[in-house]
Formats: sequence, structure tokens, C-alpha cells
Amino acid sequence: MKKRRLASILLSLTLAAASIGFAYADEVTVCPEESPAATIAAAQSAVNIKSIKPELKAASYNYNKIKLSWEKVEGADGYQLYRATKKSGKFVKVATVGAEKSEYINTKLSCGKTYYYKIRAYQVKSGKKIYSKYSAVNSVKAVPSKTSVQDVWGSAIGDHTVTVQWKGIAGATDYQVQYRYTLNGKTSDWKNKVKSIDGEWLPFKTYKQMVKSIKKEYPSGTVEIMNRENGKKELTTISVNAYIDTLTLKKNQADVNWVPQDDRAYELRVRAYRTVNGKKIYGAWSAPFTLKERLDVDAAYKELVKFTKDYAAKNHPKWKYVDDNAGRSDSDSNYYTYGVLGVSSRYVKTEDFVAEYKKAIANYIDMVKGGDGQEEGFIFIKKVKPGDTEGIWKNDSNDTYYKVWMLF
Repeated sequence: MKKRRLASILLSLTLAAASIGFAYADEVTVCPEESPAATIAAAQSAVNIKSIKPELKAASYNYNKIKLSWEKVEGADGYQLYRATKKSGKFVKVATVGAEKSEYINTKLSCGKTYYYKIRAYQVKSGKKIYSKYSAVNSVKAVPSKTSVQDVWGSAIGDHTVTVQWKGIAGATDYQVQYRYTLNGKTSDWKNKVKSIDGEWLPFKTYKQMVKSIKKEYPSGTVEIMNRENGKKELTTISVNAYIDTLTLKKNQADVNWVPQDDRAYELRVRAYRTVNGKKIYGAWSAPFTLKERLDVDAAYKELVKFTKDYAAKNHPKWKYVDDNAGRSDSDSNYYTYGVLGVSSRYVKTEDFVAEYKKAIANYIDMVKGGDGQEEGFIFIKKVKPGDTEGIWKNDSNDTYYKVWMLF
């Protein structure tokens, strides 16, 4: 009995010792010296930052700003950025940034001037900074930002123009527009001038250039225009600025007298420039914008018919719109030549088409005045391609356009 009891006591002591050993092993796996923060600190101190050469990139950010960016350096506590204004000039520290940063915007710079940059990382040990090597020197100029073309469209009525609109750029003095075309699978070089319908080679004229030429044309500061209100016309004198506001060309737009040819696909692009001491400093070209046709003829026709009926009912109730016009065509226009309201580019915007032909329709109805002329009529819209007939005429040009008649 004594031997069995002794063996039992020894077994219990052995199991207890093993249990204590396991518990102790669990406790020592989480030592304060091996915490995440301590591990990171140890890794940092292990990095020999003196041997590291950072990589710096520099790019224009705006007409007076440059953006600097770099890959983060392992173990770095921060970075110092230096700038010089000459290739072999003295570098001056422009900023110190923390380890969490990987870019910096240098502001208040001169547009078009070349700046030189370099960077170095540093590490703090025992209160002292230890530095990496300097990066390679990067040179860059601050230039106007890259713009983007928002839209390109053709004239709504009357003159044959193409208008381009873009996003305005801070600090831009003005803009330049170019185009190119693709024909039979071959794409032309970018061109600064188009051949107008009059045979002239013309550049796109920007809004700023238009304003300048108008103010030069009217040095008195006033312009006489024909004002039409409530079916009546009268000559009115307005300021040059008020006159400019009535024109279709607006800020951040340019246009040119031009009819693009049917057999060519066109793209346009724009770039901003800033004039510094008489020299133009250009930004990057925008992405190309493709000129497309998008007039919704059915929607335009529906809206113009409603406007015609409403305008006649209000101003000339003797004049009636003919709803039953089945079988009628543009050939009927030979009875009344000024029933032709105008021609629109095939690249016209629907809203511009509607707005301009509302004016033309109102003018037509005012002119015939019901009982004093024709008492009824209807709208006819036709897409005229090269060689197509258009009333008593024929399209002998190389372009497609839309033509509108008020027939009777």
C-alpha cells in the first residue's frame, strides 16, 4: 500500500510540474521586448540610411506650382527638399516633411522658369539627424495646367462656323486650338488653320480675341442693334459689353468660319498659355475630342411646331399652322423664296437648333402677318447631302447640312 501511494504522489507531482511548465511557456511568448512597436524600432535602427539614395519626381502642377513626389524610404523619420534656380546654382532648403508624406507642392513660382530639385531622407537617433544620400537632381518648369475639351459643335443657323469649348485654366492668358482629320485610314498632322468657305486659311478665334476686336471696332463704347419685342423691331443703342453678352461665343470658347467635309473624321484639341514678358508659355495639349453629329430632328420638329402655333396665336391669330401637310416637300418652297428659314451645320446641337429657328419662325410670321401675306403654313426640315435637291436649288458642296423651310 505504501508503494502504491508513493507512486500516486510522484505521478501527481510530475503532472503538476508539467502544467506549470506549459503555463510558463505560454507566458514567455509575449515579451515586452518583442512588441510590434519595439520590432519596428529595431528594424528602423537596423536600416543604414546613409547608404540610401531616394528617387525624386518633379512635374508642373500649375502655372506657378510644381509637384514633387518620391518613394518612401524605409526607416526614415522625414525628408528635406532643396531647390536651386540654376543648374550649377546653390540649393536652398524649401521644406521639411514628415515620414508619412510622399509628395509636396512648391508654390509661388515664376511661370516658364526652370527650377532644380533634390531630396534627402533623415533618421533621428539619440536626438541627432542622420541623413541619406541626396537624390538625383530633377529640373522642371511651372506651366499652365492641362485643359480638357468639353464640346465641339457646328452653327445653328446662318453663318457656317465650328465652335469648341474647354475647361478654363487658372492663370491662362488665352488658348490655342488645333484640329486633324482621318481620311481613307490615314490621319493628318495637327493643323492650326482651317480653310473657310470663302477660301481663306483661318485660325480659331477665342472669346478673348473676339472681345478685343469688338472693342477696337467700337471705340465709343456703344453699339446700335435691331431689337425685336412683341412682334415689333426698333433700333436700340447698348454698351459694347452688353452687346458682347448677346453674342453666341462665350468664355473658354473659340470658333472659326468652317464647314468640315463629309468624307473626313475630325478631332480637335486645346492648350492653355500664359504670356510672360512677351513670351507665350504653353501647357500640355488636351486629349483629342471627336466631332460628332447629334441633332435630334424629331424632338426639334415637335418643339418648333408647338412654338409656331403658340407664337401665331398670341401675336398674329389670323395666321394658321397647317397640321395636315402629308405629301408636301421642300419643292413647295419655290412659291415663296423667303419661306427658306436657313441652313444649319450637321454638327449642330439640338438646343441651339431649336433656339435659333424659333427666332427665324417668329421673324417669318411677323413678316407675312397673316392677312397681309400668306394665311397659313407649316415647317419642313430636311437633311441635305451633297448632290441632293433643296427646293429649287441643289447642294453642289462637299458637306451635309440641315435646311428648314416655312412652306405654305
